Amino acid sequence: MKNLNKIILIASLVCLVVLSYFYFNYTKKTEEASADPFKQSLDKPITNTQANTQKPEKLCGDGICDEKEKADQNLCPTDCKSINKTVSQSGVLKDLPYASVSSAQKLDLYLPKNVSGKIPVIIQIHGGGFEAGDKSPALYSNEFLQNGYAVAAINYRLSKEVKYPAANQDVKSAVRWLRANADKYNLDSNKFGAIGGSAGGYFVSFLGTTGDTKDFDVGDNLNYSSSVQAVIDQFGPVNFSTIGKDRAEIGSSEDVENGYLGCLTTSSDCAKLAAKASPVNYISKNDAAFFIIHGEKDDQIPIKQSNEFYSLLKNAGVPVEITRLPNAGHGGAEFNDYVDEYITFFDKYLKK
Repeated sequence: MKNLNKIILIASLVCLVVLSYFYFNYTKKTEEASADPFKQSLDKPITNTQANTQKPEKLCGDGICDEKEKADQNLCPTDCKSINKTVSQSGVLKDLPYASVSSAQKLDLYLPKNVSGKIPVIIQIHGGGFEAGDKSPALYSNEFLQNGYAVAAINYRLSKEVKYPAANQDVKSAVRWLRANADKYNLDSNKFGAIGGSAGGYFVSFLGTTGDTKDFDVGDNLNYSSSVQAVIDQFGPVNFSTIGKDRAEIGSSEDVENGYLGCLTTSSDCAKLAAKASPVNYISKNDAAFFIIHGEKDDQIPIKQSNEFYSLLKNAGVPVEITRLPNAGHGGAEFNDYVDEYITFFDKYLKK
């Protein structure tokens, strides 16, 4: 009898401990959920009946809150930025994937407010010697937005990840993706401009001269064009076949394009690749309009590259203008002083 009483006592104690454990955890989760209802919506499993109405991957993921999402703060909270990096309060759609080969293949899309009709697009491509750089911050985005443009800032695969022609293919993939999604974001697929400096200047010049070739169009959305209608090239290298010689003339030892091509541009083994990678070799009368700006004291990309590019474009009948800055080097604040000229140029070709 005594043993039976002991067994009953032990069983009672075990039950009490178990019940206390579950009560404590239930109380704790209830308090956490009350303090942070949005966290509760993320942690809570989706049942079959919820699956058709609640889609966590769309928590402001498209950057556009419809009426149902606005009414439900769990689906579209006031502060999206702290929960989902896809969108911020400034109207920027962050890290939109335009391809799926690499995590680098993403873009940020800035959309202007209170604009009626289709929106012309300015594509911004960052520099960084083909081996560094990032799409953020997007230079001149505020000025372009205020003048009614959408801005697409692009990341691409860097030379440390993969060599030419990967990044060339990436920037063209991004342009095709933007056209494929033009209706979704109310973009004007016929009015695409591009701006970039240094390596970014190379890529926008490449876009501007290869609109009528399909050699670099690979991947998705191949039924859409990768052409652009207007380009601002800020001190970009455009002729890899001669850049080594051009640098030697000014005493520069810079050679970043070698890292991207994977060969020495001055060697005979690299000649064919250097020529194929150079925007100057794709020039035709159907190219985008060009605005070229370059510093005369640039010791990394000799201004001779831009001077010859200008002449070749002009001789081909391409609308082109060039601005030479006597005291500017490779980039700098002097180039930011021309933002009004940049807008005037884009207005001429993207708003006519």
